[in-house]
Amino acid sequence: MKKHIILIIPIIIWFFYSGIFFVGKPNKRSIDVNYFKNLAHSILNGRFDIDCPGSGCVDLVIYNGKYYLYWPWMPAVVYIPIVAVLGTNTPDILISSIFGALNVFLIIIFIKNFSDKFNMSIRGSEIVLLSFFWALGTVHFYMSMVGSVWFISQIMAQTFLLLSFISLLKWQSIFGFFISGLFFSIAVYTKNDLLFAIFFITGLLYIIYKNNKKEITKKIIAFCMPVLIFTIINF
Repeated sequence: MKKHIILIIPIIIWFFYSGIFFVGKPNKRSIDVNYFKNLAHSILNGRFDIDCPGSGCVDLVIYNGKYYLYWPWMPAVVYIPIVAVLGTNTPDILISSIFGALNVFLIIIFIKNFSDKFNMSIRGSEIVLLSFFWALGTVHFYMSMVGSVWFISQIMAQTFLLLSFISLLKWQSIFGFFISGLFFSIAVYTKNDLLFAIFFITGLLYIIYKNNKKEITKKIIAFCMPVLIFTIINF
């Protein structure tokens, strides 16, 4: 598959996600109910609660008169450098569209690596069709265009989960497994229900290493190390 195709497809998709295809310019609207930017602002000021935003403080936890997010905190970490520069008036729909387009790029890489790993011989044209279907024919299309707290966490979580899968397929070293575990941990602490992706990873490892159990033991330990670290940090 030609490299320029891998880059062109996500750019085309980004024109849809960002609104350029529909109105001729990217949607830079800031979304009140993207609480991650508020949490990022609080973290920069040494706090973990947030000030009540203009949304009317809906869908938040109130404890001792303070407002807290009940979502995992990793999207707020992503937002920290953006908020440090722009404040809380961030272009949330634009940011969401960029992550959505990045996911399209990553899904192409994932399919290509999966095909190569298991000798599936999926042709480049078929990968293009699959990526377009995934980008424009699934719920990912809508989620990449909203920018609110629930949707942007879904989009970012997919980014990190795909990076975990790709690392697992591409690098068979202990370091590769550690990186995969790191991205998996970030994905889980972006959207907790992605913890169940461990069943897919387990199945993948069984297929690859079912005849070499001794080798896989060290790699599983390497994968689990960042998972354990993230678990300790959050408890």
